[in-house]
Amino acid sequence: MSQALLTKTGFIDHPNARRYLDSVLLDLTFSVPHDSLPVRGYINQLSQILLPVSLGLGFTVLPESTILESPYAQDLRILHRSVNAREPLYLVRKRHRELASRYRWFTDCIRQTLQSS
Repeated sequence: MSQALLTKTGFIDHPNARRYLDSVLLDLTFSVPHDSLPVRGYINQLSQILLPVSLGLGFTVLPESTILESPYAQDLRILHRSVNAREPLYLVRKRHRELASRYRWFTDCIRQTLQSS
C-alpha cells in the first residue's frame, strides 16, 4: 500500500469514515493527509457502503465485523491494522426511567458477552 495507490483508488466516504480513517492513517509508514484523498462517493446506508468498494470504485474504512457480515465480503480485500482499535460501548436508556425488567436478559447477555471477549 502506498500514498499513490490510495490517491489513485479514491475514498468511499460514510458517516464514520473520517474518524476511522484518521485512526488508520496513523498506522501507516508514510504520511497521507486525508484531505488529499479524492472522494469517489458518499454512502449513508451501512448495508450499501461496501457495494462501490466491491466494484472497485474506491476504498473505505470500517470495523472488520461489519465487513465480514456484508454480502460483498467475498469481493473485498481486507487490510489488517498492526494494532486493533477499541472503542467504548454504551448501554443507553431514557433519563430518569428504569429499564423494564423484560430487558434484563438482553443487558445481562450483552455484559457477559463483552466480559468474555
